[in-house]
Amino acid sequence: YDPANLALDITGVIRSLGEPDAALVGHDLGGYLAWTAAAMRPKLVRRLAVSSMPHPRRWRAAMIADVRQSSAMSHIWGFQRPWVP
Repeated sequence: YDPANLALDITGVIRSLGEPDAALVGHDLGGYLAWTAAAMRPKLVRRLAVSSMPHPRRWRAAMIADVRQSSAMSHIWGFQRPWVP
């Protein structure tokens, strides 16, 4: 799965429950998916609460610019290679 498909799965659950919208709460990578779901389907996300995950643009900039941040999150890069997970 890539983040976009996972985010669509989240919004699919909201729709399958018959709800018009929902409050999403995410932590760590779940927070990243919550940010993505809110960006992709803003009408389905009424409220958003994210813990331990910055906005995806800030996170990407930090991963690229700061070697320490990139090292601390090196396991995330492994998700992009199909043979690692």
